Amino acid sequence: MRGRFWFGFAAGWLAALLLVAALVYRLSARGLVLTVDAASVGARVEGEVRAEVEHELPAAIQRARRELPGYVAARVTERLAGGRVQLGAVEIEVPPGLRREIERRLTAELTAAGDELLARVDVRAVAAQAGRVARRLVEERLLGDLQGYRLVLRPVPWLAVPVTVRARA
Repeated sequence: MRGRFWFGFAAGWLAALLLVAALVYRLSARGLVLTVDAASVGARVEGEVRAEVEHELPAAIQRARRELPGYVAARVTERLAGGRVQLGAVEIEVPPGLRREIERRLTAELTAAGDELLARVDVRAVAAQAGRVARRLVEERLLGDLQGYRLVLRPVPWLAVPVTVRARA
């Protein structure tokens, strides 16, 4: 009776080892196919990008509105620094007092125009557009460049498992 037990035990282990060896061979010879649903990945990316833009863009706009006056003033001063103003083909020399007044008014007008433009930015529309663009790019990349992409995973040094990426629309 005892001999039968050991024979059965050894046969079971041998069968298990053969099964594992066959699976390892099949895995290393054929590899795995990773199927990705491009539409669902694209939709998720679109939602994430939309949410992130809706969250970050208002702060960026406020920062731009705060920095706009200094930026405009520096550029206007830089342009009028030589005391000359070029209008088309004509160059006009401007006295210092008039130049300062032109700088002040031009800075005020350009700052107001830029601030008005920034205030009218539709954050939701920009976020929706950014999300759509991100979705399109992700889907194009998955269905184009990454379709059939093959990489090799090595879970242990002696086992190489080829993985092929397949995407479906």
